[in-house]
Amino acid sequence: MSARTPEGRISDTIIRTLRSLPESHAVKRPGGPYGAAGEPDVDASVKGRAVKLEVKQPSSRKRLTHHQRRALRAWHRAGAVAAVVCSRDEALDVLAAAGLIDGRVVDTQEIARLTCFWLEDEDASDV
Repeated sequence: MSARTPEGRISDTIIRTLRSLPESHAVKRPGGPYGAAGEPDVDASVKGRAVKLEVKQPSSRKRLTHHQRRALRAWHRAGAVAAVVCSRDEALDVLAAAGLIDGRVVDTQEIARLTCFWLEDEDASDV
C-alpha cells in the first residue's frame, strides 16, 4: 500500500480496517499504467460479497472520470457493493447499509445518496 497522497492514506486506513473484519480481505488496486482504467481503488470481499470502493478526498467526491463511473456501474450491476467513500467511517457505513457488518446504525438512504450518487445520472450507453 502506498500512502503518498491523501487518497492513498485514506485507502490504506480503509484496507487495514476491512482486513480486520471477520470473513474479509481487501487490497489496493494498482493505478496508472499498471491498472485497468477506472477500476475502484479498493478491491475487497466481505462475507463472500464483492466490495469495490473508489476513494476520494471530500472536496473531490463527485469528480469521477467516465471510466470510474462506468466501472462502478458495472460492478453494481454484477451484484457488488460499489461506492465512493471519503473515509474509513463511510466505508463501514456502506458495509452496514449492505448488511455486511452488524452493530452499526446507519441511515441507509443518506449513505446511498452520499456514496452512490453516480447511479443517479446513469446512462445506458455507459455500459
